[in-house]
Amino acid sequence: MNRRHHPLRAEPLLLAFCLIAASQAQAQSPFSVTAPVAGRTVDGTLSFSGSASINTITHQGTIQGRTSNGIRCQGTVGANFAFSQGEGVLQCGRISCRFTFSLVSRVPPAGSGTGTLSDGRKVTLTIGGR
Repeated sequence: MNRRHHPLRAEPLLLAFCLIAASQAQAQSPFSVTAPVAGRTVDGTLSFSGSASINTITHQGTIQGRTSNGIRCQGTVGANFAFSQGEGVLQCGRISCRFTFSLVSRVPPAGSGTGTLSDGRKVTLTIGGR
């Protein structure tokens, strides 16, 4: 049997190439938009920093991060890219926040928004680079 074309010798190389390609595709998906998100209450008593990731096909995604006092936050976000706007809900411990936002740029994602905490305080959001 010819050694150059032996199928068992080619499989490890092909498998390694497929694993590398799959891991790079997952890390750099063309179907997902990710942006840093920061927010703070208007009275300045609480702030948030984290990131949001939205699937460009379903227009739904997640937001996560931490408050200035270390509480973990997570939630959901939806965007209408045709109108460059969206909304979401964020839960940080016992406090929740409903917010809306507008994008001034989709690539890279950048914009701002406003929201209201469950205790009535108003918040402002910044999306993308500052």
